[in-house]
Amino acid sequence: MTLDLTLTSIISFVTALAILIVFSMMDIRERKVSNHYVLVGGVIGLVIVFLSGHLIQNPVQHLTAPIFVIVLSYVLFHIKAIGGADFKALVILSIISPGIELAVWIDPILEAVIGGGLEMLIMLTFGYAYSNWSRKDNERGTPLIPFLSVAYVLIQVLALF
Repeated sequence: MTLDLTLTSIISFVTALAILIVFSMMDIRERKVSNHYVLVGGVIGLVIVFLSGHLIQNPVQHLTAPIFVIVLSYVLFHIKAIGGADFKALVILSIISPGIELAVWIDPILEAVIGGGLEMLIMLTFGYAYSNWSRKDNERGTPLIPFLSVAYVLIQVLALF
C-alpha cells in the first residue's frame, strides 16, 4: 500500500465526506434522508468525481464497489439491519469514493470490497453499541449514517499507516 494524495483522490474524499456530513445531520434530526437530497447528493457527487477524472482513473473500483455494496446492503435492508436512507448512503458512497482514497493497494477489487465491507461492519458495530447504550431512541431507530461517516474517515486515515 502506498500513499496517494493526488488531486482526484482528495476531491473524491472531500466530496464523499461533505455528502455524508449533510446526510448525517438529517439522519440525526429526522431519522430519515429525503429522496430529493439523496438524488441531488448522488448527482453532484457523480458529476464531481467524473469531472475530476477519478471515475476514469479507477474504473475497476467504480464498478466493483457499488456491485458489492448493493448486494450486501440489499440483504442488510431486508433483514432490517439498516434502513432505506442507510442503504442509499452506502450506495452513493461506493460510487463516489470506492475503496481507500488516500492510499493505493495492489489489487483494486480487493481494495473496493474490503473498503466497503469495513465501512458497513464499523457502521453496524457502532450503531449496535449506540442502540444498546442509549435506549431512548429505539422507537425511532438508530441513526446509522453518522456512524458510516465515522467509519469512512477512520478507514481512510488508518490506511495511511
